[in-house]
Amino acid sequence: MRQIHSFLLTLVAAASLCGCGLISISESGYRQLSAEDKARVKLCATSIDSLTCDNNIYQVDVARMRDYLRR
Repeated sequence: MRQIHSFLLTLVAAASLCGCGLISISESGYRQLSAEDKARVKLCATSIDSLTCDNNIYQVDVARMRDYLRR
């Protein structure tokens, strides 16, 4: 039961972050971005918890996402 709860909590958190534009799950849409939007793409250099809704699009590496989801 705890695993299901953790999974659902993770799913809700990821959906919230994606919906806010903080995290992009896939890079496949990068080519379709306008030049203005591409300028907003930033490499996530801090913990995911410290990201704010600042109108940037953060590229998060797999290791950082894995660490975040394990919490």
